[in-house]
Amino acid sequence: MVDMDETLIHSEEFRPGIKYDEVVQIRNPAGGIEKIGVFVRPYCVEFLNRMAQKFEIVVYTAAREDYASQVIDRLDPQRNLVSARLYRQHCSNADGSLVKDFRVIANRKRDQIILVDNLIYSFAADLDQGVYIKSYVHGRDDYELEYLANVLEKLDYGANVAKFIEENFRLKPFYKMLG
Repeated sequence: MVDMDETLIHSEEFRPGIKYDEVVQIRNPAGGIEKIGVFVRPYCVEFLNRMAQKFEIVVYTAAREDYASQVIDRLDPQRNLVSARLYRQHCSNADGSLVKDFRVIANRKRDQIILVDNLIYSFAADLDQGVYIKSYVHGRDDYELEYLANVLEKLDYGANVAKFIEENFRLKPFYKMLG
């Protein structure tokens, strides 16, 4: 699973004169139309293509469905990369923070799931299976998704996901590095 906002893309209230990669429109609570400008993280589509060759990709976002579904449609226009979508209504509320809880996923082994997210509390319910990624705001000099793809491609089917994450993404305590 992969988060959308600040992981695959960054969005903001549309400002004229800014060159966005995409612009989506949603209905605001007052019933009017609101434009959202979207910056797509460098290597995003390539990342999705590479990962879809090896894994089932689920976009799990705390964003509203009406907005997020438009963004995902733009990232995967043929609908052959992202196999499922989970939105804000699928998150659990933990003291005001939206947590992406793996229990909402049926017919999958929880120990075979990885969540890539820029907010550690998003995978607080499943810390051993979360991979933190640096937040993306915008800019072309970001290589996080390319690096992540290179590491995740080493994961073998059926491997212990928690052990793989520990070996490839967790910082070792200082005392272990000394000995």
